[in-house]
Amino acid sequence: MASVLLHLRELPVATKTVMALTSILSLGTMVARWQTDGDWATQWEHDPARFVQLRTALVTRYPWTLATTTFVEPNVLLLVYGLCMLATVGRFLEQQWGTRGYLQFLLVLSTIPSVTTLLALILLSFVKNDAEILYTTAVGGLAAVLSGFTVGLKQLAPDYTVKVFRGALGFRVNDLPGLYTLVFPIIFTLLGQLGGVLLVNLGFFVAFVFLRFYRRSGSVLGDRSAAFAFCSFFPEFAQPVIRRISDVVYRGAVACGVITSEEGYVQQNVGMDSLDVRVEGPAQFADLEEVVAEDPAVGAAAESEADRRRALATKALDMRLAASPAPDPRMLLPGQLLVGAPHAVSNIRPLRLSIPSDETPAERTYREQRQAAAHQDHVFWQANNQQFEQGKQAFEQQVRAERGECTLDDLSVYYRRYQEESYARHVEYNRAVWRRNVAMVWPGVRAWWQEVWRRRARRRMAVAGMAGGGTFYGREGRGDVRRARGASVDGAGSVNASTPVADVDRRAEKIKSYY
Repeated sequence: MASVLLHLRELPVATKTVMALTSILSLGTMVARWQTDGDWATQWEHDPARFVQLRTALVTRYPWTLATTTFVEPNVLLLVYGLCMLATVGRFLEQQWGTRGYLQFLLVLSTIPSVTTLLALILLSFVKNDAEILYTTAVGGLAAVLSGFTVGLKQLAPDYTVKVFRGALGFRVNDLPGLYTLVFPIIFTLLGQLGGVLLVNLGFFVAFVFLRFYRRSGSVLGDRSAAFAFCSFFPEFAQPVIRRISDVVYRGAVACGVITSEEGYVQQNVGMDSLDVRVEGPAQFADLEEVVAEDPAVGAAAESEADRRRALATKALDMRLAASPAPDPRMLLPGQLLVGAPHAVSNIRPLRLSIPSDETPAERTYREQRQAAAHQDHVFWQANNQQFEQGKQAFEQQVRAERGECTLDDLSVYYRRYQEESYARHVEYNRAVWRRNVAMVWPGVRAWWQEVWRRRARRRMAVAGMAGGGTFYGREGRGDVRRARGASVDGAGSVNASTPVADVDRRAEKIKSYY
């Protein structure tokens, strides 16, 4: 019990807030229904939950239920399950995306699926000519949010393996969205909750569209990687058909201006303002869902075109970074750290440290060691990533020449082989990093100690200036000692006319020596 309380205490603020809101609304609804018995599916006008849970026919009377219905879970078992998922998966997502990104994701999943389910029930009522559906079907619960959580997990950790029952049963996170959208609609159907069935599927689709095209991470909008394509949520035997269907939908969305094309996405996120890379015809849409024709030659041509465009984008980015003037380190504020954009190949951010005007030898040594460490990391990972990509391309070409198609299972063979071949190199790199970090400890301690004494000297001078009516070596008082010829500074910093002028100069030089 103590460990559970400790875990709850350490949860991020947004996760705790959502869990508290869900617990209050759900338990309050259960208690109110328990005190007033009734069949709430038919006696909807007396349902205590109508004030917080969405019913299509009552949305004009209680419009705020569109915002609160997500956090009302009337089933006890589903409530416990939802709170556990919020405490674990929600915590992980908030740590990865930050509080603002996590709340933005929750806002999308709590509003768009509810509104879409509302419209779907209206359409279903019109088709079946049954207005009773609008009154008896309650919409709400964490179904859409938890379905979206599985999509977020697939994006962040697709290869992680979840094991349950002491390892007897395991599955990859990459398969979790498919399992969730397969199992939970059956559960909601058995419970007679049509709204839950709709929310599970809509939550999955809305989360994918938001993360794929609209969620902003720094300067990057969406995630257009092949590992997060829509077809990757389905088994491999169904992926060719899903690719073609999703490509048709994608082209229609681009034509309507709902989402940006692949070319616009690259220009927006990489900054290819002056780079003209246009591909006419179907190949223009080939990158998003990796639509590869059955003919291997056509598929190879499409992929080679995509590789050419990525190479041009990387080259243009390097040229723009090289052409931009680097800021003078001496113009930075003291202690300021300037961090650049990640390198296109190594993914290492360049560092530029400020150079104080009164930099000591120890501080200079520590600064140069930090910059050398960043450069060594950049060199290693640039060479490592280049070697990985070149080997991967050669492996894919070999597999396609033999079988006509390269699947994820085929690539897993290359990944394992590359890890075995590069193991010794990475071990040596880790040892070099440890040796380098240990060598930086003493210079860092010396630089820190000298900075402490510098700050102490500044405080002493400030105290002396306040006691003596001015600052000796500040912006205004450098000449105060010279103007006080015939006087000196006593122990408190005040002017004493009985001390020789030589003592004044000697104490002033002592104060100045702290710099």
